[in-house]
Amino acid sequence: MVFDTADTQEVAETLSRYRQRPVIAQGQSKRDISAVIQIKDAEQFLQGLPNIAPVKVSNNATETRIISQTK
Repeated sequence: MVFDTADTQEVAETLSRYRQRPVIAQGQSKRDISAVIQIKDAEQFLQGLPNIAPVKVSNNATETRIISQTK
């Protein structure tokens, strides 16, 4: 997967294609996200996303949310 100056909505939609639980974007990220990742590393990328963008990742039994944080 390639993200080139993507927002959280694009990241969520793309990651949802490769997971059983959907990814939902909440709010808009102020910083563009650029990354190249292997599909097999999608889960690791999702959990590490707060290290490269001002977001919080929240998981529950039915979905994962990427929540934009204001910094």
